[in-house]
Amino acid sequence: MTSKNENNFVYVNGVFMPKEEASISVYDSGFLSGDAIFEGLRIFNGKVFKLDDHLDMLWESAHALKIYLSFTKDDVIQAIQKTVRKNDIIKNGYLRIQITRGKMMKSFMNPSLAMGETSLVIFPDLSPLNNNVKGAKIITSSIRRPSPDILDQKIHSCNKLNSLLAKIQANIVGADEALMLDDRGFVAECSTTNIFIIKNGNIFTPLPHSCKLGVTRQTIIDGARGIGYLTIEKDISLYEIYNSDECFYCGTHGGITSVIEIDGRKIGNGKLGIITNKLLTMYDDLCNKNSISLEIP
Repeated sequence: MTSKNENNFVYVNGVFMPKEEASISVYDSGFLSGDAIFEGLRIFNGKVFKLDDHLDMLWESAHALKIYLSFTKDDVIQAIQKTVRKNDIIKNGYLRIQITRGKMMKSFMNPSLAMGETSLVIFPDLSPLNNNVKGAKIITSSIRRPSPDILDQKIHSCNKLNSLLAKIQANIVGADEALMLDDRGFVAECSTTNIFIIKNGNIFTPLPHSCKLGVTRQTIIDGARGIGYLTIEKDISLYEIYNSDECFYCGTHGGITSVIEIDGRKIGNGKLGIITNKLLTMYDDLCNKNSISLEIP
């Protein structure tokens, strides 16, 4: 049976291509060296959640990498609108926006060889938000998150080999996700998601030394404070995470996922926690209230 996702149309530099035929040049910088940036967008009832925040982060990543964009934010918004309509994303869905430095004159890793036209690709995914209330079992990877002087994780780049290596370790042992430490041994984030713990009614998440500044991460920090929870960014050790009352990781694609086991150690009572459940409800409510219409004339 063919799933709806297999019939998606991918936006590639102003042209819609069927998923199986979508392509760019093999000389594109994203293919040659991972010289590209991305943002994920979650669609709720035909509206996109925190579009301005995501585009701001995309533009900041481009500025940090000196990628000179050949289009404006309004151009990207129009491309998003067309992609939503083309793929008939009426209720829930996900879009990945990817921008590369563009086609290179030669197959060398030198940004000065870029030919001047950045590439814009928008990948649609019709999967609904999957707030995982059953709970995930994760492991701590031996692969570390680099410090900002090596590769600043605030840049949402497509250079993700350390994350892939961590995820491979999780896959090999059948874990749902891989927890990554920073170069000092403190918790950074998971391979593709930010992580939070709850202890004695308070919420903690790692300082952004070696983790990305996710929109979902900030939404949870602000939202939790808004409903009366003390929410603190701090260095977190494995000891603290093992002995937390509740734990969850989060991201734009999957929402909030409860963690019930880390490295074979049960977290709390091994079930979805009371505060995590409240945050799930809060997040769903915020997603519905803070989404922007993408209607096209």
